[in-house]
Amino acid sequence: MFAAIVQEQAVELANEAFERDKKKAFGTKSNAEFLRIVESGEFDAWQATWRESHPIETYLQAALDRIESVADFIFQSPRH
Repeated sequence: MFAAIVQEQAVELANEAFERDKKKAFGTKSNAEFLRIVESGEFDAWQATWRESHPIETYLQAALDRIESVADFIFQSPRH
């Protein structure tokens, strides 16, 4: 169960990073401009390069770190 939670969190972090970087790379293109980019293969090439340089293991570690931080906070908070 814990592994599934970490995996889900890692995928969420990777998706957030992907969308942020996609926005940086392609800005606020119109639908027609973005469609041209997709049809030309430019987006596929960018996406493949992005995935190669952002392995899921990076996000698995980030997810574990995030969960650990939350657990530390919960267990260090005074109980009333």
